[in-house]
Parts: sequence; C-alpha cells; structure tokens
Amino acid sequence: MLQDVYKNLDSRIALLTKARGILEQAERAIFDAGVADKIVDYCGGVDFDNLTHQEAVKVMLALGGKWTKEYRGTTINYLQTIHGVLFRLWGCQPPRSCRIVEEKVLVPEKPAVPAHEQIIRKLVCTNGSEETITKLPEKDSNAQTHS
Repeated sequence: MLQDVYKNLDSRIALLTKARGILEQAERAIFDAGVADKIVDYCGGVDFDNLTHQEAVKVMLALGGKWTKEYRGTTINYLQTIHGVLFRLWGCQPPRSCRIVEEKVLVPEKPAVPAHEQIIRKLVCTNGSEETITKLPEKDSNAQTHS
C-alpha cells in the first residue's frame, strides 16, 4: 500500500517537473504577454485564467502545438496537453469582432434516436465567418467547473 502511494507521488512529481520545464522554456514570452500573474497550477496542470484574445494568442504561440477550443457562456476555453501536462487557457474573451451566441436547433430523427432539440454555440464574427460547436444535452462537456 505505501509503495503505491510512493509510486503515485513520484508520478505527480515527474508531471510537475515537466510542467515547470515547459513554463521555463516559454517564460520570456509569458512575461512579455503580461500574463505571468494569470497562471494557476492545479493537479499537475497549468491554467491561464481570464485572458484577452490577444493574450491567449500570445500564450498559444509561446507554447506552440495544436489547441482545441470550447465555448462556455460568452468565453472560450483553449486546451492542449504538452508532454502529458494539461494546459488550459480558461475564460478567454473572443476576438473583438466576434461574439458567442447560442441557438436551439432541431436534430432530425435517426434510427434508434428520436428527433430532439439541441443547443449549439456559435462564434459569429462581423466579417461574416461562423464557427459552430455543439453543446451536448444535459451532460454538457462545456459545463466543467473551474476554481
């Protein structure tokens, strides 16, 4: 039993060491972006909270890689796992020319699935572009809690 605890602790130490190394490599860019005071560590992951769109872009460029996004209310969350460490840009503002809107759509009947309404969130921009992310019914993947 105690050996299992040691093994778990060693695994968490290794993950935290990776997180620190990644942040150290991007440290200059993080300071230049003005977001060093918006970083929170949690359970071996790293959050950057409540960024402007410009700040979010700077952090994503500093850390590199491919980010996924999800809409939550009027904000956007960006997520990426780098070397096993989860990085989240949480509660970011959309681009200035865009806003997030919700609308109900009717999903047609499919075999074994009756027709039903579903809420989708769209990023609508003044240049006419649109991006849609579907909000799952009830078990909303975008309704994660965050402290």
